[in-house]
Amino acid sequence: MATDTGTGAAVTFQSGLLAAITSIDWSMSREAIETTSMATSGRRTYIPAGNADAGEITVEADLDDQVELWADTVEAAAETITVTFPGSVTWAASGFTTSSSFSIPNDDKMTASLTFKLTGDVTVG
Repeated sequence: MATDTGTGAAVTFQSGLLAAITSIDWSMSREAIETTSMATSGRRTYIPAGNADAGEITVEADLDDQVELWADTVEAAAETITVTFPGSVTWAASGFTTSSSFSIPNDDKMTASLTFKLTGDVTVG
């Protein structure tokens, strides 16, 4: 299987927030909770599968003329966030902003970094 670049990937928000996205990072996890007791058979540790966490998405983008929309993201309600991979496969989940930072340098482009905590299931399309 060949490795592909991220060119053509996109993030869309239910609220309509759009930007020149430069990077998308999505981390997922599943916590392993040991439930072994003295009654567990086979002298093995028992760790059930489950408790999946949809994770977080961090989006890096050029800060553009939608500054008003960017500022509202921290207080916004959860919304559907869809990541489209090159080749048009999509992953979608509900999420809300947990952090944002903005860089406004004197002689360079303005940038933004937003992190979204995802809730519920991830829908793959």
